[in-house]
Amino acid sequence: MKRIISFVISFVIAACLVSSLASCNKEENNVNILKDSEFKNGFMLFNKGNSIGNLPTFEKGIRSWFMYQNNSRFIMKKEAIKVDTETEKLYENEGKKVRIYYDENGDVVLNFALYCDNEYETPRTQTSDPWVHLMFEQRFEGGLKASDYKSLNLSLQVQNNQLINHMTPEEHNPNIMCAQTNIYFILRNVNESSSDYQSFIWLGLTMFDDRSEFPAGTYMVDTGFEGATDTLIYTANMRNYLDSSVHDKQWHDIDCDLLALMEEALGKAKAKNFFKNTELSDLSLENFYISTEVSGNFTHEMSFKNIVVSGENK
Repeated sequence: MKRIISFVISFVIAACLVSSLASCNKEENNVNILKDSEFKNGFMLFNKGNSIGNLPTFEKGIRSWFMYQNNSRFIMKKEAIKVDTETEKLYENEGKKVRIYYDENGDVVLNFALYCDNEYETPRTQTSDPWVHLMFEQRFEGGLKASDYKSLNLSLQVQNNQLINHMTPEEHNPNIMCAQTNIYFILRNVNESSSDYQSFIWLGLTMFDDRSEFPAGTYMVDTGFEGATDTLIYTANMRNYLDSSVHDKQWHDIDCDLLALMEEALGKAKAKNFFKNTELSDLSLENFYISTEVSGNFTHEMSFKNIVVSGENK
């Protein structure tokens, strides 16, 4: 009888340990995959593909974020610092600002603006005219393979702080001018046995577009200008992940099922003759971008916080 009781106790303890480990593993699987999601270690700066230094923020750890300043007349470097305290770092020049600060809730906020009335001496008139593009990038080490995850999600909070149009009605041509901010991922086929191996598309979520409160989603080829990647850019319908307009200048919560978005993008890509021989299980998310493009004489300012990419492994 004692042996039976001892066996039962041992079985219960073992079961509890297994349950506890499973719970721990699930919790570990759902931690933020993004490194330094609060930008406390600052940014590595690039211009025209070349490293031009760093923007330090609060800590001296390994920098996981790249910052690109494409087609800007005013290249920001660390000498542009205007506020340097324990709770705020503000860099600003004639063309842009980048601010990292703690808000009243203790959250760390990434705030940035482009001052494109200064960037463009005269308003752009041709689609081929270069436009200003500010990007913050992080690369997922090894990629996030769809085949490895039961679930994969993106959550964040976003705010449109201001949009100022410095153009006259005659100067403003919305066909070639806009202010928009997007989240992008590189979506790549990583199956070495596939004929589409290493082909990729851009997968996007619109955060703000001055031309529409709820952009319906687009798919177009990134081509026709210097630096173009000659592949598909797909952005999802904004109503699929946002219920109210960011034009109201309030904070908005976004929670997006990335596996569902990858599957949707795959279908759209096939319709445009991309990824013709690709399955969802072949795909991997490789890079994460916060991207702002301002192609008209606007001042455009945005803020982000609590950015989390998380997943549960199979």
